[in-house]
Amino acid sequence: MIMESQKNVTALITKVIFKSKFHSEKFNKDFFKYEVQFDGKHAEFISSKENQNSFIEGNEATFDIDVKTYNGQEQLSIKPVKKAWGNSNYAKAVKKEQSRYAGFAVSYCKDLIVANKLTIEQWKPASKDIFNFMVELDKSIEND
Repeated sequence: MIMESQKNVTALITKVIFKSKFHSEKFNKDFFKYEVQFDGKHAEFISSKENQNSFIEGNEATFDIDVKTYNGQEQLSIKPVKKAWGNSNYAKAVKKEQSRYAGFAVSYCKDLIVANKLTIEQWKPASKDIFNFMVELDKSIEND
């Protein structure tokens, strides 16, 4: 079975078996080895979590496959694909900006209440509308 490494493979996970726990001197941390089965194949997955949640039996997962050869035998190793921008500085900046929008939206509603243009009962839906409008404006700028 000569196989090549693959990126962004999506497959139904049919079985996950805990194999062992080991300590890495390099990272001074414990890791956990699992066997993950999918599409009639089995691969090794190393997790830093004892109760990993990247590969769940019965769920589909997207992962990269790395093929290694040990003593003439092919062994598969998999790693989950994470959204690249999920923890990036850009994503953090967007979230920080959007958290400011929430404060702005509530403040604008307060100003409208003081000016008798909005009742106190209307502040929650009005602030959500203002917030969502500001987020949509951001998205339209990104797409330009």
